[in-house]
Amino acid sequence: MQVLIRTDSSSAIGGGHVSRCLSLANAMRSAGVNVSFICADLSGNLIGKIASAGFVVHPLAAGLSEAEDSRICQHIFEQQATPEQAIDLLIVDHYQLGLNWQKSVSSLVQRLMVLDDVPQRRICADILLNQNAGIERHQYADFLEKSPTLLLLGTEYALLRSDFSDVPAPELQSVSHCLIQMSATDPDNTTLKVVKTLMNSEVKIEFTIVLSSSAPGLASVRDAIASDKRFTLKVDVENMATLMRHHQVAIGAGGVAALERCAAGLPSLVTVIADNQRPGVQALKEAGAIDEFSLNDESDDALIPSLTAILGDRPAREAMQNAGRLLVDGKGVQKVLKQALQSSPRRYLVRAQDKPIHRDTLLQWQQAPEIRQFARNAQPPTAAEHQAWYSNVLADPNRYLYFICQQGLLLGMVRLDCQAGDEGGEISILTAPGYQGQGVASDGLRMIRQTLPGFRFDAFIKKENLASLRLFLSNGYIAKGDGWYVSTPEK
Repeated sequence: MQVLIRTDSSSAIGGGHVSRCLSLANAMRSAGVNVSFICADLSGNLIGKIASAGFVVHPLAAGLSEAEDSRICQHIFEQQATPEQAIDLLIVDHYQLGLNWQKSVSSLVQRLMVLDDVPQRRICADILLNQNAGIERHQYADFLEKSPTLLLLGTEYALLRSDFSDVPAPELQSVSHCLIQMSATDPDNTTLKVVKTLMNSEVKIEFTIVLSSSAPGLASVRDAIASDKRFTLKVDVENMATLMRHHQVAIGAGGVAALERCAAGLPSLVTVIADNQRPGVQALKEAGAIDEFSLNDESDDALIPSLTAILGDRPAREAMQNAGRLLVDGKGVQKVLKQALQSSPRRYLVRAQDKPIHRDTLLQWQQAPEIRQFARNAQPPTAAEHQAWYSNVLADPNRYLYFICQQGLLLGMVRLDCQAGDEGGEISILTAPGYQGQGVASDGLRMIRQTLPGFRFDAFIKKENLASLRLFLSNGYIAKGDGWYVSTPEK
């Protein structure tokens, strides 16, 4: 099986998206799946971390528009996929790649899974994963473009690293160590604000700070704690579950790390550092799995009373530990893996390639009497004529030839022939003998429209070809006259 993951990380975005995608990628690789990533080369990215984990990364230039990102990803898919080895699953974990991007790539893969955190944008996906606490199905009722969409919702599907499965909980009799885990890259340097607040307090326990080497505020945090022996700084921690076992409380932010602390049984004071964290943090608080504090400019001292209270209340710490571990069992990756890989694959497009199976299969179709009867040229092509035509099509960047496929089978062909500089061209489609009447052609027209959304499609249909006429009209084509029909780009 072949899986591609499109996600990004940077000093501004943080590393949470990459972290949860890596957790899923590692589990898939262990199950024998071929996984690779597509990531933009942004400042402070974690591409090196992905590569060091043994995954191929297809880099994208920084600053691409959504449409440019889509075109380059389409090219990567076309290079990676064949009918025999399709892209079984594309995973996208990215807020800036929205509905248009999802539609434009979905027809080139068998399944598309979108990772989301807040139900507030329209989504076109076969599988939707939101791992946050408190999320419910009805919240996505008005946001789904596909039906059906498999919904994987809630903390039972939390994408945590394997070492958080069945991790022993820390002993909570007394508190000697507190973990500070705001964000790996911490773009707003919230860690420094927490540290300064703690340095001005009389709290006499040891604090361990964790940050990524790509965190822009790393040096400022290191300088700030140099004279205070209560603080230790750890950079690029790999064994986070083990580190958590040696702490009895934590101060942190929402997101993936908050779910990790729940799975580890580490009582936490949590603050919101990004808007997408707010619903999940609120739900964790209502479940009793965390306590929340504010770090607004008006209430910088809110942390100390909250910390003092939890340090002196062992029953509260134990209740928080139990609630967190009940909510997050650390086995979400395996549940997602099972659901994603067992979901039914749909039809998809594969760009025609210079392979005998592609060329020869298409020749067999073109020579079939039921195909020739409605072609402009009723005479079947010879092998030599077909070879020359096929080579010319592949060599012309203005011609788009796709096979319509399902589970490795070639079901038909759809082609758009454009002229250089023209934003439209003539579309042709055929269904392989034996697959007529199964919606193959309709799926082909729909998928190429999604894949090439900015083009005008012109279709010539013989008046006696009633089946094709019904097909194109039902797919929104409008008569222009003299046997021509047109589909214009979606607005």
